[in-house]
Amino acid sequence: MSASPRVLVLAGGPDGERDVSIEGGATVAAALRDAGFTVEHRVIDRPTVDELGAMITSCSTDVVVPLLHGPWGEGGVLQAMLQSLGIPFVGSQEAGAHLAMDKRATKRVARAVVPDIITVLDDLAVEWEALGMHPGLATGAPPVVVKPNADGSSLGVTICPDESALALALTEAHRADQDVIVEPMICGREITVPLLEHAGTGWTSLPICEVEPSAGVYDHEAKYHRDDTRYTVHPPLPDGVAHAVERATLAIAERLGLRHLCRADYIIETDHHGPTEPPRAVFLEINTMPGFTAHSFFPMTAAAAGIPLPALCAHLVHLAMADTPAPGR
Repeated sequence: MSASPRVLVLAGGPDGERDVSIEGGATVAAALRDAGFTVEHRVIDRPTVDELGAMITSCSTDVVVPLLHGPWGEGGVLQAMLQSLGIPFVGSQEAGAHLAMDKRATKRVARAVVPDIITVLDDLAVEWEALGMHPGLATGAPPVVVKPNADGSSLGVTICPDESALALALTEAHRADQDVIVEPMICGREITVPLLEHAGTGWTSLPICEVEPSAGVYDHEAKYHRDDTRYTVHPPLPDGVAHAVERATLAIAERLGLRHLCRADYIIETDHHGPTEPPRAVFLEINTMPGFTAHSFFPMTAAAAGIPLPALCAHLVHLAMADTPAPGR
C-alpha cells in the first residue's frame, strides 16, 4: 500500500438526495486532498457490481468514501457492492445500513433499547392497517406527519393538519407506490446527536446541535438551500435530556450494528407535560451517512469539538482501512 493512501470519493447516485451528495462529495474530496491523500472523485449514477469494480480497479484505490444518501446509496445496496469487491469503505456495512434506512424497523430496535426519558412514536399507519380502518375514519388522528419509510433529508415529508390533507398525502404516496409511516405531530425543539467512532475505544458523542428553521418547518429547502436557518451547537437543554439522547443514540447505533459515523434526530417536546414532568425527547430516525455540505450537522459539530474537516475525513478513512483490510494487489 502506498505511503499516501489512495481514496476514491463516490457521490451522486440515483436517489432523491443526489444534489446533496454531489455537493458533499466535492467538499470531502477537497478536505482529503488538504489532509495529504491522493484523491479520485467520481460522480456515479447506478453502476452494476461489474461496472463499479471496473471503475475502482481503474482508480487503483485503497479505500472508498461512498458519500451517497438515500435507499440505494445509503441503504445497503451500494454497501453490498463494495463488500462483494472486498474494498475498504467508510460507513456502515450492508446489514446495518439497510436496517437503519428502514424507519419502521429502526423504531422497533429503538423502542427496545432507549432509556425511559426517550419516546418512540407509534406508526399510526400500521395501527390503522391492523384494525382494518381507513385513515379518514381515525377520528382525532390529525395533525400528523406522513413520511417515506426509507428516505432522508426530509424528502416527501408532509405535515397534515386535518383529515383532507392526510387523505391527499396518502393518495400521493400510494400513487408513487411509496411505503410511508404516519406519526403524531409533535411540537418542540429539533436536535441532532452525532456519533463518531474511534478505533479501539468505540463511539463518542460529538456536540448536540439544535436547528431552528425560520419558516417553522425543517424541510429539504431549510436544510440545504436557505441561509436563514439557525443552528446552535451545545444548546441549553432541560436537565438530563442531553445525557439521555446521547445514551439512546449510542444504544441504537450499537444494536443496529453501525460503524464509523452516524447521527440521530430527536424532538424535545414543548407541549403536553406537567410542571413537574420533564419534557419528552422523541426519537425520529438515525442516519448512517450524514451530509457533508456547508449546512450539514456532522462537520459543523465536529468542528465545534476541535476536529477540522480535513482531520475528520482523514480519521474516517483510517477507520475504514483498519476495519476492512484491502485485498492484495
